[in-house]
Amino acid sequence: MPTSFYPYALMLSTEILVTVQIYNRNHHVGIYNNRLIVVLYYEDTEIGRTFLPSFYQEPQELTVLQSTISVYGYPIKQSVAASLSAAETRSAIPLHSLIATRVKYKIGSWKPAWHRWFYSNCDIVVGTSNSPSGAHILFRNC
Repeated sequence: MPTSFYPYALMLSTEILVTVQIYNRNHHVGIYNNRLIVVLYYEDTEIGRTFLPSFYQEPQELTVLQSTISVYGYPIKQSVAASLSAAETRSAIPLHSLIATRVKYKIGSWKPAWHRWFYSNCDIVVGTSNSPSGAHILFRNC
């Protein structure tokens, strides 16, 4: 079949190191974070996701978590591949991240039975590994 009839003719393979910093700014409330999910998008196309471990966070505590999104042979549209290639040539790839976590509060010894989902949406621009300063975040808006 000609590739013009099949929009997913190209494959994406990449590894992306994801670092998430979560700060509990409450003074008296601890937070149980469960099911932490990070999803990365390029032009509304999901390019990968990772799941981070559950953890408890004391009041006013900073937690840093890392994981790798490994994508091998992920089919993408030709238009997305062309745009991604052009962004890589410019050494600046715009991405969108969605971070979702299910949280439960702890106030003193009281732990309610209910959970809430919290979401964070971030627009980021990542410099490629072949850019003069190496792969790193050039811009972030969360």
